[in-house]
Amino acid sequence: MTTQFNTTELDFDQIKDNLKNYFKRGDSPFRDWDFDGSGLNNLLDVLAYNTHYNAMNAHVAMNESFLDSAQVRSNVVSRAKLLGYTPASKSASVASIDMILTPLAGVTNQAYSLNRGESFSTTIDESDYTFILLEDTQVSLSTDSEGNNTYQFNDLSIYQGVLKERRYAVDNSLQNQKFVIDDNNIDTTSIVVKVYENANSETYSVYSRFDQFSGDIDGNSAIYFLEENYAGKYEIHFGNNSIGKLPGNAAIVEIGFLSTKGDLANGASAFTWNGGADSIVDGTSTIIVNSRSGGGSDKENIENVRYNAPLSYIAQNRAVTADDYRVLVKQIYGSLDSISVWGGELNNPPQYGKAYISIKPTGALTTTDEEKELIVGALQNKRVLSIEPVIVDPDYTYLFFNIFFKYNSNFTSLTTGQMQANVRNVIESFNSQNLQNFDGVFRHSQLLRSIDTSDNAILNSTARVFLYKDLSLELGTSISHSLEYNAPLFVDDAESSIIQSSGWKFTGYDYYLADEGPGVERNVYVYRLDDDVKVKMVNSVGTLNSSTGKLVLNSALIPLEQNENIRIEVSPNSNDVVSSKNTIIQIDVPKSTVVGEIDTISVGGASGVEGYNTVPRFSETGQIVSNAGTSTPTSNTSSTSGGTTTNSGGYSGGGSGY
Repeated sequence: MTTQFNTTELDFDQIKDNLKNYFKRGDSPFRDWDFDGSGLNNLLDVLAYNTHYNAMNAHVAMNESFLDSAQVRSNVVSRAKLLGYTPASKSASVASIDMILTPLAGVTNQAYSLNRGESFSTTIDESDYTFILLEDTQVSLSTDSEGNNTYQFNDLSIYQGVLKERRYAVDNSLQNQKFVIDDNNIDTTSIVVKVYENANSETYSVYSRFDQFSGDIDGNSAIYFLEENYAGKYEIHFGNNSIGKLPGNAAIVEIGFLSTKGDLANGASAFTWNGGADSIVDGTSTIIVNSRSGGGSDKENIENVRYNAPLSYIAQNRAVTADDYRVLVKQIYGSLDSISVWGGELNNPPQYGKAYISIKPTGALTTTDEEKELIVGALQNKRVLSIEPVIVDPDYTYLFFNIFFKYNSNFTSLTTGQMQANVRNVIESFNSQNLQNFDGVFRHSQLLRSIDTSDNAILNSTARVFLYKDLSLELGTSISHSLEYNAPLFVDDAESSIIQSSGWKFTGYDYYLADEGPGVERNVYVYRLDDDVKVKMVNSVGTLNSSTGKLVLNSALIPLEQNENIRIEVSPNSNDVVSSKNTIIQIDVPKSTVVGEIDTISVGGASGVEGYNTVPRFSETGQIVSNAGTSTPTSNTSSTSGGTTTNSGGYSGGGSGY
């Protein structure tokens, strides 16, 4: 019986064994040969190597032919191009500023211009960066509130990078000539393409990047096409006089662009104008930063190309579904860590006819007003006519914990303090890997498993879970504020306050927020501390729904002496916390307490049972415990006098159970 040789193996040794077995089959004329002898063994090595090489080559070639399995960037880009997708380049960090220049004495009724390329300097982490204007702008002489003449430029958008330029000669004898831009730091959104008739011409035509087919595109349309080539460089090419105008032979193509450092320049908040005195201004400048630099990002990596290209093809450059908006926004604004899109019908109350978009930008908490306008403007001609895109800022909910763990000191040489520091590092890693995005879910058991498995000495751990949100109140405003914890809250009893707030000063006293029952819709009031006694000062400033975790406050009723930032902490009814819509969950590691203790039973055996401590579910006072707890009274007496309730209580200063 003839044995068929298996040619599908990819392992060299297995291929060689298959060759031996094939030649040793019962009807083989070579069945009695010594295949481990030096001569035949070398021949088998050659055959196995050749088979192995061909199998691996075919395997890799097949993988690289599909977008899902390709690993080489040029192949991923090539597959994406078939779907009409061009990977995003680096994007420049952008800041918004106002700048005031002082005219020379005697200068009147003249305009002053800032030209494209005007530069500004800043420093981030001891590294210097240059920001520039990409558009000419001009203002007229004006008078400020003090009667001084000034040139005031408002809402200037400045971009990090330097302007570069490349010039090429058109040679129509070359079929489908392409013009490669040899700069790895290019921001392709800044490209300006000018075409001169010849090398001596001073006039030019500006060509626009082809975005989508429309009824007015024909052979006379001044458009160019952009794509990434096999070497990772961007290149442009022109039409063929059928779709897009082909520049004439010997024409000069001039490509101007911004070369940027991407996300490295995010976060700049102070700028210096690099201009100086001239015939109109004295060189002094005052710069007001409206929004610090942000939006800078690196070139789109192959994993994002692999994910975005099919979705872009499905969207067909139209914003209809939530996935369509998600892909289009990523194309428009590449510097984002996470994005959430939902229909207005999912809001409470519903907002029909709107598509809500929330973006977590890279290196910042929220997008700037200028970035929002850019995104909404770019979506206008892609959306369904009746749907209005609305960009809302992320809503941050912060987690913090009371972490307790026991460990066997025989299994480690670390001190308790070092063990606690390592657990903090585990929490920090858990935060970066599992949270800080719109679809993040805090799973209590996963955190404990991460702690327990981080060191063989750790035997068990437990965590009390708390939430907080920050609230900014402005003096003199009557705006109602709403905080959404998006989780049912733990209610110990109707008399105890669910919320605990940080304090603020008013008329020499410390003021705080608290709530009271009974019922699901609880009343929120303001109290002050008077000789460590809690005295209610404003009977009602809002409501708290314990089943939904929604807190509504009327700022006009809250006594303030100045603008205040108030932190409001709660205990969720569940140890698992889920984000929703524009909510981002992240852990405040410094605020969390971490307490470790040697497990006396594992170290001392039966003798360690005596005095073995277990962790209660709540602190001794029933209050939230944190590293950053606000000082409030710790007594628990209450009384009623003249219709004013006094009820002391507050933060406990330390943990319990250990």
